[in-house]
Amino acid sequence: MKKSFVFWISLSLYFSSCSVYEPAPLIPSEIRKEIRLQREVRASSPQYQNFLISGEMDLRRAATLMAQRNVDLKVARQQYEQARKLSLEKTPWPNPELEIGGILGTDLGDGGDERRVQPLAAFGFTIPLGGRLARQDELHLLLAEKAQLVLLLQHRQSYQKLRRLYVRTLLLEQQLEMQKSIIEAAKKSLDITKRLVQAGVATALDVGIVQLDLVGEKQKLIALKAKIHENKGEFSRLTGVSMESSYQLMRENLPTLPAKPMSIEKLEPLMMENQADLLLIKANYQIAEKELEQEISVQTPDVTLRPSFERDPGEDSNIFELSLEFPLPLFDRNEQAILQKKGQRKILRIQYQASLVRHLSLLRESFEKYLLHQEEWNLNKETLQKAKQNQEIASLSLRSGESDFLRYLEVERTRRSSLFEGTIVELDLYLAWFDLEELVGRPLLFFPGEEEKDIPAANRLEKLPEVSKGVARE
Repeated sequence: MKKSFVFWISLSLYFSSCSVYEPAPLIPSEIRKEIRLQREVRASSPQYQNFLISGEMDLRRAATLMAQRNVDLKVARQQYEQARKLSLEKTPWPNPELEIGGILGTDLGDGGDERRVQPLAAFGFTIPLGGRLARQDELHLLLAEKAQLVLLLQHRQSYQKLRRLYVRTLLLEQQLEMQKSIIEAAKKSLDITKRLVQAGVATALDVGIVQLDLVGEKQKLIALKAKIHENKGEFSRLTGVSMESSYQLMRENLPTLPAKPMSIEKLEPLMMENQADLLLIKANYQIAEKELEQEISVQTPDVTLRPSFERDPGEDSNIFELSLEFPLPLFDRNEQAILQKKGQRKILRIQYQASLVRHLSLLRESFEKYLLHQEEWNLNKETLQKAKQNQEIASLSLRSGESDFLRYLEVERTRRSSLFEGTIVELDLYLAWFDLEELVGRPLLFFPGEEEKDIPAANRLEKLPEVSKGVARE
């Protein structure tokens, strides 16, 4: 009775400790309702209302919002948390085996019917050898470290994209203001040209040319507004800030771009330490190494210890047995899995080499591209200076009667066009610099108020607990 009680208690404890399946269906319509409800609650909160009404957004505030609200970062963070939890769980030993049955005896002779059916019980448990469980724990730790690396790399890439978007938006808004002033000047030129027609100095053709120029400038204004709206949409997706927000990016000083970046010899090792593709291939290579080591450890067979008890139907006696079981690796030595993992490791090594060659080439290309944009920027300064001189000469010629007013308007229009082209050249220069930074894998210059600690960096990985390395199992 006591043995039966212990058996049922053990059985109930076993089933009570098992996980229970809980369905969690993904229903798109319900998720959409949740998102709408979250937006309504957030939009009605005083803090959010203040944010919608009030004004300025600097780079640091935008980066904070991105870290809190960006959906891609939330997914990567959840994947890391899942991998981290798995790395903290040690790989369990194989479950023991319990065998319960009976022995039926026949032709037992006189008095044998009383012993015809006798109990049989056996209990076996497997002892894993070869460090297989420790290798599995180490593999889970490497997978968690890779998930953390993916999170930090994605955060840093998003941060670099945010910086690029911030500068692009500021310079586009600067172009927008300049374009508005160009349109106002074009309107004044049109009004003056019409007066000159009345005075008999200009013709209807001159009016038509100025009107056509005004229409072209208005089209440029619409195109600029479309680009700014597109930027605002990207900014919204990146930071989680509603498109309806009335924020204004702070016109803080932009970082001064160098005439020439650091040398290729210095940029190359910096890129190898920070470039996302290279770091991920390296992480995958370390995982492939551990998987190969794990498959090699499988070659060492596990040992099963099996004590058993039975009663002999033919004799009034108890029999206790102890056996040691292990497979003989005569035919299957896990060679197929080992060859596969060796091949995977070799492929990753080749991929790293190919990716490094590609990125070294792109680095030099991006480096030369920035230098060309820097040269273009220097020429643009000369163009602007020359356009200003021409305007001064045209103004003096107009006052002295050597030139007419239409000629002066043409020179003025050329100068405005040069000023606008200058903003385009400046934007292209900054974008070329950001291309170089993104290729290297980290910012190379800081904004005013920006510090090294603000940049998510892969060399600041959180050290994961070593409890799952399984050192004690060796």
